[in-house]
Amino acid sequence: MTTTAPPGTAVTDEFRAAMAGLAAGVCVITTTGADGSPSGLTVSTGFSVSVTPPMFGLCVDVRSRTLPAVLERGAFVANVLHGGAQEVATLFASRATDKFARTPHRFTPGGLPWLAEHSLRSVECTITQTADAGDHVIILGAVDAVHAPAVAGGSALAYVDRRFHTLPRS
Repeated sequence: MTTTAPPGTAVTDEFRAAMAGLAAGVCVITTTGADGSPSGLTVSTGFSVSVTPPMFGLCVDVRSRTLPAVLERGAFVANVLHGGAQEVATLFASRATDKFARTPHRFTPGGLPWLAEHSLRSVECTITQTADAGDHVIILGAVDAVHAPAVAGGSALAYVDRRFHTLPRS
């Protein structure tokens, strides 16, 4: 069966169901606000844009409380979560106000929060472009640094069918 949504209609249940089946890696995006306080959110929309030059992209809901801090700072860290970081992903997907008080973190040399204990790698970026896209903002960033945790390796955290999954490493 094919379902066609009328032009201008909000995202349909069929589209949501189709996108739920699209497996995606899970990142926690971190930054600092104008007052220096850390801010962050979970996304399953992080993606590699380019290797030469290195660029990373993500999409953020316009209603996100973290979006203004990301745009004001003009920089972010994409913490690519390991398979054991489901609780961190859930926390940063919530509206909790004490996310960083409940999550071990350190700061990069650039002054951005880094979730080293929960990440396979973390990509520090400076925003180069933004574009409005429906109910999201597309953010592209030039990669300034890639941070590795003290203990490398491990499995990746993925999100598909509205659930977290751990992907085994080959």
